[in-house]
Amino acid sequence: MRQNKIKSIVKSNFFIAALITVVAFVLVLLFCDIKYEISDDFVVDAILSGAYTGEYNPYMLFSNVLLGYVLVFLYSHTGYISWYFVNLMVMGIVSLFTVNYICLRKNNKIVGVLFAVLATVFLSNDLFILPTFTKSASAAIAAGGLLLIETLFTRSGEMPPGKKRSASQIVSVIAAFVLMLSGSLLRFWCVYLVAPFVAMMFLLKVMEQRKDEKIVRIMLTKAGFCLLILLGLFAFQYIGIFIRNQSPEYKYYYQYNSARAGITDTGKVDREDYEKEFEAHDLNLLDFLMFESWNFTDNDIYPIERLEEVGKIYQSAYKNSTAPVARVIHSFLQPYSLMNPVFLGGILLGLLAIAIDRKSARSVLLCYLGLFVMLGVFFYIGRFPYRIIYGLCFSLMVSILSCVSMKDVPKKGLRKALVLLTVYLVISHVPTYIKDQSYKDLPYKEYIEEANEIFSRSSAYGGIKYRYVITAANPHEKFIKHMEDDSEHYYLCDFWTIIQSSFYHYKPWERFPLNYWNDNYSCLGGITMAYPDNRECWEDNGIDGLNPYKSLINDNIYVVDNHFIEVKFLYLRKYYYPNVNAELVEVIDGFNIWKFYLES
Repeated sequence: MRQNKIKSIVKSNFFIAALITVVAFVLVLLFCDIKYEISDDFVVDAILSGAYTGEYNPYMLFSNVLLGYVLVFLYSHTGYISWYFVNLMVMGIVSLFTVNYICLRKNNKIVGVLFAVLATVFLSNDLFILPTFTKSASAAIAAGGLLLIETLFTRSGEMPPGKKRSASQIVSVIAAFVLMLSGSLLRFWCVYLVAPFVAMMFLLKVMEQRKDEKIVRIMLTKAGFCLLILLGLFAFQYIGIFIRNQSPEYKYYYQYNSARAGITDTGKVDREDYEKEFEAHDLNLLDFLMFESWNFTDNDIYPIERLEEVGKIYQSAYKNSTAPVARVIHSFLQPYSLMNPVFLGGILLGLLAIAIDRKSARSVLLCYLGLFVMLGVFFYIGRFPYRIIYGLCFSLMVSILSCVSMKDVPKKGLRKALVLLTVYLVISHVPTYIKDQSYKDLPYKEYIEEANEIFSRSSAYGGIKYRYVITAANPHEKFIKHMEDDSEHYYLCDFWTIIQSSFYHYKPWERFPLNYWNDNYSCLGGITMAYPDNRECWEDNGIDGLNPYKSLINDNIYVVDNHFIEVKFLYLRKYYYPNVNAELVEVIDGFNIWKFYLES
């Protein structure tokens, strides 16, 4: 009896889905170098860890403060572990498991395993090896949406009867809501990215059941339930906004950050396209270079109102640079936009779905249409880094999985072909686990140049990123150790000089020591401009919290800059110190360390 129960568990959809997901994750832990894709996660982790002020902080820049409170509780009751990183991993595991489980529940074992393996092969790398909050949030919302739609539209014959059926549905709906909520708390903006695909899944399910006599009542009831779920997500978002707005400092920061994003996150055109509007607003080349450097934190010269004006100039210039249709077509033709595994995985999944279940062909084509419409929207606004493409393609794959169902066992020939394809997908994924350990073979300088070339393009897909070992190589160790050991000086680092590669020195699963950035260094610009903890950290080191440029001449301040030192020099001379000068103190690991001083 017990043996039969064990066999039943091992053969269950839940166990097989969990096994596929866990094996993929364990292989990553054993053979891959896990690192954040972009520096934003690194900064958020540092904020939660108390690196700025010595106090754990729940205000996570782009995430809901309610999630921050949960993570701060974990940080304050444990040591060493980065709970932000753990949260990303858990969300990735649960999201992928949910997708795999639905694959198995909707199809016979052979087709279900094939779909689950395909989803794991094409979706897992970005969740486990190169995570970032946008990917994890999109995956959680999309997977939760898939579970919700499949639960709402499961026919009575597909579920156990009576109370078990009701209890199972309730548990699934709660799990779907929790998964979607966790994604929305991490990055609410991803709700807008994924919601159109969830709505499309809903409409396609309604079309499948259109011959049902009670279709109108069924549709309205289930639509109302989905709307209730959506309102729940918005309710948590507005609660988080209400809480953060109770603090004038954080309310100011989020207003400032919105103005900052209007400049830095807008599609870019040639400088000449800004020239006329810049002149009309009394701005010049120096101002342009300050904005492009992301180091324009100066409340005297660039207050929020000024930044909002500049943001409108940037947005207008991009909008008027080319005709909208031409801009969208041009973006579609760029190879880096769609030539990535997750998009190709979506194509392969769609072809398989049509081959296995020909009745799903129209629905699958509508899913592709939805993807291209959403891509067109992001191409139009000029905001399409790979992490957004990933979120859209993840949503495409779950919407296709929602369309197809194959309960009948395939004929022998097809069954054999599907098994061989499953084996091929597994084998094709093996190279992912073969590390590129160039740091062991190349001279340090060549290795750093190669690593910078690979990881500096954080917005683009790069296959080598997943295999490339960088955290184990401790890049820039000499430079970072120099700043840590120098108790007499505080280092303000140019954003573009340090942010794109230096954070790979730190392992994402290890939290920052308390006061780490307060004691050693911080960025002069970037996403933390005007952030309260950043201002407090600067003020603790004798730096003006709202205008650090005034303090660059302080005896204890060194500036690390490889790109924009002349811009900073001219800026100081124009606005503050006509007799300022700059001297190169030393070069460590390729980083130029400067001292600003006043000539007598």
